[in-house]
Amino acid sequence: MKNQHIYTPVQLAVRSLWDLKKGLLLFTLALAVPCLASPPQDESVIVPGVKVVTTLDTSVSAWSPDGRRLAYATDDGIWVVEAPNFQKPQQLIRKGRGEQHPIGQLSWSPDGQKLAFATPRPGDEWSTIWIADADGSHLRDLFPPGGPLGRPGSGEGISSWLSDREIAFVDGCGSGCMALKKVNIENPQYYWSLCETVAHMGVIGEEGYYWAPTKNQAVAELDSGDLGLVEVKDAEQIIVPSLTFRPCRSTLQGCISKEEKIEGRLYHFDAWSPDGKQVLYTGRTCWDNSVSEFGVDLYRWDVDSGRQEQLVSNAGWAAWSPDGTQIAFLFFGTPRYDDSHRLVGTNLVREQSVPLSVGIMERATGQVHTLIPLGSEEMTPTKMVDWELLRPLWSPDSKRLVLHNGQRDLFLVQVDGKGMKPVTQRTPAQVTWSPDGKWLAVWPLGMHEDLHTSPGLERFLPPVGKEEAALTDTEIIKRYFLRTLTTPSSADFLGDFLRTYMDFLEAYTQTLEQQGKLEAAQTYFCQGLEEVLSAKPWQGQVLEPEIAGTYAACRRPGKKEMDKDNPEVTVSQPVLPHLKRPDWRSGQVLPWKAQEGTDMQNSSTSPRTELSTGSQQPPSLYIIEVPEKAPES
Repeated sequence: MKNQHIYTPVQLAVRSLWDLKKGLLLFTLALAVPCLASPPQDESVIVPGVKVVTTLDTSVSAWSPDGRRLAYATDDGIWVVEAPNFQKPQQLIRKGRGEQHPIGQLSWSPDGQKLAFATPRPGDEWSTIWIADADGSHLRDLFPPGGPLGRPGSGEGISSWLSDREIAFVDGCGSGCMALKKVNIENPQYYWSLCETVAHMGVIGEEGYYWAPTKNQAVAELDSGDLGLVEVKDAEQIIVPSLTFRPCRSTLQGCISKEEKIEGRLYHFDAWSPDGKQVLYTGRTCWDNSVSEFGVDLYRWDVDSGRQEQLVSNAGWAAWSPDGTQIAFLFFGTPRYDDSHRLVGTNLVREQSVPLSVGIMERATGQVHTLIPLGSEEMTPTKMVDWELLRPLWSPDSKRLVLHNGQRDLFLVQVDGKGMKPVTQRTPAQVTWSPDGKWLAVWPLGMHEDLHTSPGLERFLPPVGKEEAALTDTEIIKRYFLRTLTTPSSADFLGDFLRTYMDFLEAYTQTLEQQGKLEAAQTYFCQGLEEVLSAKPWQGQVLEPEIAGTYAACRRPGKKEMDKDNPEVTVSQPVLPHLKRPDWRSGQVLPWKAQEGTDMQNSSTSPRTELSTGSQQPPSLYIIEVPEKAPES
């Protein structure tokens, strides 16, 4: 039984208002998508003069800790390219293509020796975390079916590496529930529970928990706009899974109900200080039932003492410089100063267009020494769709920033506001710096291709590592399912796995029959069933009679009929038993495009690394060389 969460009136009101706000947001995005996602037809996404080293087709990528490698996910697996040219991609992990197996997350261990990625496992289609060495070897499912976290209905995602051997992860624990846990990847039989919360504003995934650089604490965004503090030292080891709800502790109270109104502030996390001692966060006005007033302020929270202070009004979405000396933030409106000429806020009127800029504050003095205008056009704060996209992004050396302006242009600028260099034009993008600061990975939003259902038996193929690279796909699939289905004490969890394996046996048998290999089809199908029946976990289980009945049917001799072209010859007819199984997944079985003999080296074409001449689909990731010093503009 899944955990049930009882909402307070405030939580229900906030979530209802968020659902309405989210609906309006999605409607606005739907109207905006054509202009946001599509580059100008006669111009490039990248501004002329910017040095593009290479382009890749991916929507998920991760820099290695030393910045020398970039791992990225495609429809057929995980690849890696190396600096300085980022050419000649090498495939580390191969997987089945199609929308059933998207790779949603990809992360290097702190020492760069391992890769973790999240993708659904074939068999039950629940998301799990896979771990491999950096060369693609020793691939394994961290939470295999039948284990403590491999139960049906559970889906795992990566939160953060805590060390070279520990991963914090999020685990679906019921409707809207998101649990934070940690596990030692070398001994995943046991795990530790940190806390559980209803997902903040409907967000489930790696967001919601934000780790300090020291990895000993995390800020949790909680329901009702609260902020909580999670301490690793308080983790509780779980040996037997429990349905007990262990809520995250609220530290900063957000929206509260008072006289049938919602009051207070709705908080969201911005950034940790590099030393892990302070937190920046933005507070926004909570919504009344019919009134949505814009009000946003930037705060600083000293974690050890618990002290909070407002840094500046009409500001938020801040980022701490890596050296810890400066804070960059979005600034709404015309600057306002106190008697000592200290910048304290702006003059801001609701529903009125105002200038937008980025402020740079000295941490030690609190003085704002630089204001960088974000474009020439004013903006109406209450009508902006996604402020997160405009959050400043510091370079690793704290000398430059990547910024978006109100016209959706991306540019580089020095911390003093000089040396502005455009990167993209009229196309919003997500950006990551390489750890050494030499490269930018720029992902224009909406440029990646949609995944489609795999047309053949590839839908059964699990992630494939280095050791199994030489095996045929059918061997890999069979090994994977039999290894799972014969795990001791796992039969209670593996009904979906068994039915999926039966689907595979049927589909491959039909493929062999279509090739005229009738005897091979019968042998393959029957041997597959026999291996499951002989496994101890299935003896005496509810599904054993169903397997045995199918096995008995497959062992019956196939009918012999006279060949119409040669009456003296009889031919075997297909022997695959087509049983009526209303509880088994149904669907059209199509021939497998990747037949026997495929391997890691020749089964997949290298992903496109350059934009082909005349291509109708632009690349989805650009690797850009950062100039050592931005020229004056």
